Amino acid sequence: MVRGRLQHQKGGYGINALVVCDDQCHVTYYYAGWPGSTHDNRSWRNCKLNLTEADFFNDMEYIIGDSAFNPSKRMISTYKKPSGQVSLIAKNEFFNTKVASARIKSV
Repeated sequence: MVRGRLQHQKGGYGINALVVCDDQCHVTYYYAGWPGSTHDNRSWRNCKLNLTEADFFNDMEYIIGDSAFNPSKRMISTYKKPSGQVSLIAKNEFFNTKVASARIKSV
């Protein structure tokens, strides 16, 4: 999953866009139109892909997202560092590293 925000650093207008790509970097779904200040998880919660998941997913399919997204049946997200802690525990850090290698690609 790729997400983007078009927003000027010193204010102004922006658009939040949610873009889903497959393992070949082909865009399979997009959802845009929320203001740039909208949290990414709010866009996800309100997109058709999430709201009518049976129309888009088979039983064993899911999306990989970053820690901005809450984990769910269809969204696998990375672990967030707990408040007040210096780092993640080793197994969660390992998981995040493995997820990042699948999620981040150079094309």
